[in-house]
Amino acid sequence: MYFWFILLIGFSLPLGAEGGVLRVEWPQPSAIQHKPHAPYAKVIQEAQGIVELPIYLPARYLEDKTLFMVEDANFYTATLRLDKAVLSIAGDRTFQEEITDATAKLKARITDPTLRFSHDQGIVSTDFRRHNVTYTLELECEDPLYDQRCLADDFLTDVYNDLIFIGGRR
Repeated sequence: MYFWFILLIGFSLPLGAEGGVLRVEWPQPSAIQHKPHAPYAKVIQEAQGIVELPIYLPARYLEDKTLFMVEDANFYTATLRLDKAVLSIAGDRTFQEEITDATAKLKARITDPTLRFSHDQGIVSTDFRRHNVTYTLELECEDPLYDQRCLADDFLTDVYNDLIFIGGRR
C-alpha cells in the first residue's frame, strides 16, 4: 500500500506556481444517474458534498460495504476490496504544468477516447479524461500471474463501461 501513502502525500502538498486546477465541464444531469433506488452509502454522500468534480463510480459496486473514499475539493479516490484484488478509481482536476504550445499530435492524444492499459507489477490500469478531468482506474491482484482480471483488459474494460456519474459539488 506504499502507492496510497505516496498518493495521499502528493495530494496534500501545495501546488507550485506553475500548477493549478482545471475548469470542469460538468455533464448534463441524467434522471437515471441522479435517482438511485436507495440512498447512496454515507461515504458516497459525504464525497458528493466535498469533491468539486464529477464523481464516477461503477454501478455494480455502489452498495459494496468495502467502499472507502479519500476526497478533497480537487480529487477523490474510491477503493473497493474484491475477492483477492483491490479496485480503485481516482479523479483529479489538478495539474502541475500548463501546456501552452501543444502540438497537433499531443492535442489528439489528450482528446483520444481510446482506452490504453498498462500492466506493471501486478497492477493493471488505464487513464481517461471526461469533463476536462483526469481519471484513473486501477486493479491490483493478489496473484497477478494467474488472476485473469489482471492478465487481460476485459475486467477493467467492463468496470469502465459500468461507470456512472453520481454527483459532486459544483
